[in-house]
Order: sequence, then C-alpha cells, then structure tokens
Amino acid sequence: MVYRGPGGVNVVINPYFCGKLMEMVLRAALLQMDIEWGKPAANRAVAGRLVRALHDTDIAFLPEMFTTGFMAADTALAEPMEGPSVEWMRCTAAETGIALAGSLIIGDGRERPYNRFVFAFPDGRIDWYDKRHLFSFSGEDTLYAPGCVRVVLAEPQPKLPTERRQSRTFRQRRTTRN
Repeated sequence: MVYRGPGGVNVVINPYFCGKLMEMVLRAALLQMDIEWGKPAANRAVAGRLVRALHDTDIAFLPEMFTTGFMAADTALAEPMEGPSVEWMRCTAAETGIALAGSLIIGDGRERPYNRFVFAFPDGRIDWYDKRHLFSFSGEDTLYAPGCVRVVLAEPQPKLPTERRQSRTFRQRRTTRN
C-alpha cells in the first residue's frame, strides 16, 4: 500500500508479515516548547524534559531549529554533525527508546550552513535531510544552503521472537485470474 503523506512524501506499508495481516501503529508526539533565542544548551534541557515525560511514544517531533529558534538572520550558532545537539539527540533517543526528529543549524565548513532535519533512531543511527525549499520571505534562502537530495527514511522490520526470526520468509501475495 502506498499513501501520500504530508509534503508529498510517499509512505509504503506492507500490511502482510509472515502471511498475517498486521496492525501497524505509530505513536507520535509533536512537542511545543518556549525556545530561548540562541541558547542551545538551555533548549536541549527543556526538550529533554519533554521527551523523558513521554510514555508509549515511538517518535517525538521537535520544533524547527529547536536549539536556537528560527534564526534566519544569524548563522553563527551553526554546529557540526558531530556537535553537542546531534549527540544529544542520539543519546536521548537511545536512553528513552523514542526516535527524535527536529531541525538544527548545521555547518560543514562550506560557505553557508544548512537547515538540517536530523532523525535520531533509538538504536543510535542518525539520518538527515537538508531543507530544499528555503523560506525566501525571511531571507533563509540567502543565508542557508539548500539541500539537493531527496531522502527516504526506512525503519527496520518489526522484531520477531528468536525461533520465528530464523525461519521467516517474506512472500508477496499474488492473485491469479483464470
């Protein structure tokens, strides 16, 4: 099954797993917070309290540029991918078992930084997407570099008990007509 999600993103769902129809539920939280302008450490602390207070949640979405506020006129707070905010996302996702998603100002030594959407998986993996369509009315398009790659994030198949994991097969259901 293919669904057209927000922003034109295609979501592919295979509802059959080992020949059985599975109920697939994604429990998401959209976090709102009062962002302290230009104070990444303080904002990470607030976001951490919000994430740790969640229960029965698979993924938490943080606000755009959650560590600094939407600073279209100031890119001085850009961090590298190995910086404290991405590492905080990785550690918090691993600690809580909740995937984290949010954007940051990321610099990689080029002339302009990126408004980068970072996705931290609970198993420690990090994936990202650089915003492609920058907000021109605020001047974001003149201060930030646009992304040029379309990214699709994929989560691994659900875990099965060990005895079934070794013998599982994935079969595509076929219908035949006479």
